[in-house]
Amino acid sequence: MLNRRMLIIVSVMLLAVTAVPSFGASAKRKAPNDSQFVDMCKAGDTQGVIEAIKLGANVNAGNEEGYTALMFAAMNGHAEIVKTLLQAKANVNAQDKEGATALMAASAFGHTEIVKLLLNAKANVNAKGYGGLTALIIAAMAGNTETVKLLLRAKADVNAKCNVDNSTNMTALMAAAMAGNTETVTALINAGANVNAKTGEGGTALMMASTFGHTEIVKALLKAKADVNDQSYTGVTALIQASAYGSTEIIDVLIDAGANAKLRDATGNTALDYARLSLNPAFKGSPALKRLEQISR
Repeated sequence: MLNRRMLIIVSVMLLAVTAVPSFGASAKRKAPNDSQFVDMCKAGDTQGVIEAIKLGANVNAGNEEGYTALMFAAMNGHAEIVKTLLQAKANVNAQDKEGATALMAASAFGHTEIVKLLLNAKANVNAKGYGGLTALIIAAMAGNTETVKLLLRAKADVNAKCNVDNSTNMTALMAAAMAGNTETVTALINAGANVNAKTGEGGTALMMASTFGHTEIVKALLKAKADVNDQSYTGVTALIQASAYGSTEIIDVLIDAGANAKLRDATGNTALDYARLSLNPAFKGSPALKRLEQISR
């Protein structure tokens, strides 16, 4: 049920919540069918869920994709319903057709109380969904730092990798660095994340942060001993990325950290070559560009 594309995975899981009538007194003689029960859990009808369970409703009911009542309740932040379903022995580790779990759903939206409930119920913190996505990677991408910390305390694999979109071997640290989630990056580094891990294309968290202009993350990664001159398999460096996008502050930070401006990518271009082509008007004639010119000689 979790969307296949990483950058929208935390925002498109059934955002619209359809209101459903409470399973009231007139229907107490018969338990609702699976679809009705799922709708109750999705909408947050706590009393209706309690009554339905008493009448024998299927607590592991799900939709055609395998997304269960527990997953919907977890995703939509209905903690009391999650608690009720767990007490009724709902399968905490059920997975939909793409491998998504209730823990992943709660982690995507930062529902920390629900994450705690699921972990206490022995949810598999390292379960893998589509492409190898884990609850930790999803929470890191979304910038849900408190959730990330909870998952790490529960022994989530801080260096687990997944394959999403055109990137392979993406880690939680890379996801957080790319998204600009500084607090999350710090939490992951403190938990032992490999700051020099590489994607299948040779990209690193430092290159990603430099590409998207996240200065504080660049500083945090360098402080944690990220290799400032690491190159992707096409020769790209963090400095080349920062120069291409005209990130003057990051260029200064990288140069101060010993970035080698003479390194060339697979096309034979240096950071200075890309800097001169930058579409950022503020970059033209800037002190950062002048520094880059000086160390490129």
